[in-house]
Amino acid sequence: MVNYNMIIEALLFSSPSPLKQSLIDKTFPNESINLEDRISELNIQYLKEGHAFEICKIAGGYQLVSKKEYDHSVSYTHLTLPTILLV
Repeated sequence: MVNYNMIIEALLFSSPSPLKQSLIDKTFPNESINLEDRISELNIQYLKEGHAFEICKIAGGYQLVSKKEYDHSVSYTHLTLPTILLV
């Protein structure tokens, strides 16, 4: 049995831009997967498990983001960690 939530989660982690329903439709052309419903399920799971991130609707799609209470720490690390360039 395919665990679509895990695949959607992997797509969210790896996607440089917001994940949209159109990509899900192309990824699973023979399935009827409602991305909004799956995102809701994942967010409930993250809340129950006490994760530091959530999935938010951004620019017509969805992205994993850190929760607001971690903004200060995340901002600090972006300022202090060196940027790694992939060549």
